[in-house]
Amino acid sequence: MLLRLLLVAAFAAAVVVAGRAWRARDGRMTATADRLGATELARLGVTDAVRTGVVGVLLTSATCSTCEAAKGVLDDVARERRRFAWCSADVADHLDLVRALGVLRAPTLLVVAPDGRIVARTSGVPRADELRRTIDATVPHTARRRAPLRASSRPGERAAGVARRAAT
Repeated sequence: MLLRLLLVAAFAAAVVVAGRAWRARDGRMTATADRLGATELARLGVTDAVRTGVVGVLLTSATCSTCEAAKGVLDDVARERRRFAWCSADVADHLDLVRALGVLRAPTLLVVAPDGRIVARTSGVPRADELRRTIDATVPHTARRRAPLRASSRPGERAAGVARRAAT
C-alpha cells in the first residue's frame, strides 16, 4: 500500500514538473539554422514585396484553439513594426514543409529574414516582447507603421493580399 502511494506521489510530482517546463517554454523564441527557399515562400503566400523585411509564417490548423490569440499578437506587432509582415498557412496544406522543419504542434511561428533564413521559431502563442526583439535584431530601423500586413495562404487570398498591403 505504501509503495503504491509513493508511486502515485512520484507520478504526480513528475506531471507537475513537466507541466511547468512546458509552460515556461511555450511561446518562447528559439534560434534556428533552417532556411526557406523562394519557392517555399511563394507557396506560403509570401511575395517579393513583403520579403524586404521580416516575415512571420504562422503554421495553423483548423482545430487550433490558440491560433486566434497568436494572430492577435502578430497583428499588434505588425502595427508597431514597419518592416514586419505575417501570413498564415494551414499545416494540412504544407505537410512536406511541416515534416522537413519538424513542426510538432500548431500554432508554430517561423520568423523569416529577407534572405530566407529562419532566424527564430516558437510554438504556441508568441511572446510579443521577444518577437519585437527578434524583428529589431534581424532588420534594424523597424519604426512604427501605419497599418498591419496580414495575409493567408488560402487560395484566392494568397499573394495579392500581401502585396497590396505591403504597398501601404
